[in-house]
Amino acid sequence: MSTPKHIKELRKFDSIVSSCETASAKADADYVKGIVKMYFGMGIDSDEKRMPYTFYKRLEKEYGIEIIYAGDLIHPYIGCYNLKMDSLLSEKIGRNTLDNLYKKMHREQYPI
Repeated sequence: MSTPKHIKELRKFDSIVSSCETASAKADADYVKGIVKMYFGMGIDSDEKRMPYTFYKRLEKEYGIEIIYAGDLIHPYIGCYNLKMDSLLSEKIGRNTLDNLYKKMHREQYPI
């Protein structure tokens, strides 16, 4: 669910970012300033005990990553920003940590 704060952040992103390269540069600049955030396009489920809500909350709590809920206001270069931020975070928390966490939590909720 996008909040007014998230919508403001998305508008700021849109005004700054015009390519994958500028999105990556913004992630670099944010990280250097100690700003660690990621943008997610899908809204959160109203059930706080289910994915993806639990995953997002865990990112915030355990890794200090601010989550910006974009809802349906997807910017074409959010993926570039997130990939760069993920790469920068890998240096700090380990390679593929976020991806592995998502997969683990998904398997726990949706066992085969």
